[in-house]
Amino acid sequence: MEKSLNIPKKPIVYAAGTICTFVAVLFKFKIENLILLSSVLFLTPYVSGVIGRRMTKGLRCERGPSEVGVAGQSMTLSLSIRNNSRVPKLAVQITDTLPSSFESISTDPLVVTQLWSQEAVTLIHVVRPRIRGVFQIGPAVAISHDPLGLAAYRVGLPSEHEVIVYPAPLALSIGLVHSLGAQGWSATDTGSVRGSGSDFFGVREYQHGDELRRVHWRSTARLGKLAVTESARGHTGDITFVLDQSLESYKDNKQWHTDAFECAITVCISLIARTIQDGYPFELFGQEVEVGPRGTNAAHGRLAEAQEALARASCTSRQTLPELFAAKRPAMRRGTTLVYITTARGAAASLTAFDQLSASGASLVGYILELPFITSNRGGARESDQVSTGVPGRSVRISGEDDLAKAIESPLYGTSRR
Repeated sequence: MEKSLNIPKKPIVYAAGTICTFVAVLFKFKIENLILLSSVLFLTPYVSGVIGRRMTKGLRCERGPSEVGVAGQSMTLSLSIRNNSRVPKLAVQITDTLPSSFESISTDPLVVTQLWSQEAVTLIHVVRPRIRGVFQIGPAVAISHDPLGLAAYRVGLPSEHEVIVYPAPLALSIGLVHSLGAQGWSATDTGSVRGSGSDFFGVREYQHGDELRRVHWRSTARLGKLAVTESARGHTGDITFVLDQSLESYKDNKQWHTDAFECAITVCISLIARTIQDGYPFELFGQEVEVGPRGTNAAHGRLAEAQEALARASCTSRQTLPELFAAKRPAMRRGTTLVYITTARGAAASLTAFDQLSASGASLVGYILELPFITSNRGGARESDQVSTGVPGRSVRISGEDDLAKAIESPLYGTSRR
């Protein structure tokens, strides 16, 4: 990967012949000072080239673990340059290979001004990824110039690095829980569930981890072993997000609509972020992605878990949306609030599945993306005014011209907002 100034061979032969003739003449007339001067001039470009090449020899690039950013927000990338040779390095420029969707914000070039043998320096540059996904950064390239500036030498520094870019959620003024009443006791509950509520349920044998304040001393004395009380509690309605990743749903006339899938990702993460903000658990699944109801309890951890899953998501699955519903429906609890994000093709193919889910007690909220999904270039975006009909529950159709945040909120208010 080393490159230098490309000089044709014939001129070099002519120049060498001319210089040799000139030196021979100087020897003949015994002009010693000019002989020394001509020898220095002859050797200087070659010595300069050797120095330029040596500036890039022995350099190694090291990177840390995978770095994480958010689409549309600035993030820093760092790389460590180590000099494993005995020759000190001076004024070596480092360039990093970035994906086309990354915008470099740093204005100053990455330059190693001075690096002694076995010394390392960490360079940092700021970038802004435009879209979510998993990207490979690198390899880095070291560039040096000879002292006379006649040639530049480039050497690749193998150091590929994974960067995960999370999708950015939109700020919503209303959440699913408050709009659909999916809080407190579920309206479809058929009975209480054992747990740690306030209503007495019964007494059972002590198990490791039970709180000592729940020990029932009378039963303990009677049974001769520790017994604890158990209370009854209701449960909140489950919130389940379904992201359609079917290849069939995002293809129209043999055209693959990746813009529509990116919009589906934004809708999904925006609703999840608002649900976490409201303090309620959720579940997310698609054909190739799944985030269970259990996991990190911290809100930030749950959001990061969903963001990473959606950062890696793609719409390449051969499983259709009706097949996905058929596989997941037996595990769904009655009273579940089911939020699905799909295209018009996916929704049309799933009408029977929607009816079955509705009949089983699920509350449906749908976000249906129009195809082709063409983003408006007319300056201002319009509000969504197309509430979908023909499917149970609340749903809205979204096109590329819609104000996405308002379109997401539209079914949450129960009516279209004009």
